[in-house]
Amino acid sequence: MKTVMVTEANQQFSKLIQEVERDGISIRILRRNRPVAVLMPEGKQTSLNKERAMAIADMKQLLKKGQQLGTEGFRRDELYDRS
Repeated sequence: MKTVMVTEANQQFSKLIQEVERDGISIRILRRNRPVAVLMPEGKQTSLNKERAMAIADMKQLLKKGQQLGTEGFRRDELYDRS
């Protein structure tokens, strides 16, 4: 996966879109060396590895039972699979 900084993505957005369309690659966009977005072809889905998918499913079951998983809350988007 190609990685670019936000400033480069902003300056070369059209070029990056062409690369995604033409080559079918995904591009990770970083701000201050932290991932903030992924630019990917339409229809391409991110896949969870088996271990992570099982951990998310276990967490959902615990939350349905009302069990606390720690002191921090979860954002709504963190509770749903992105596969």
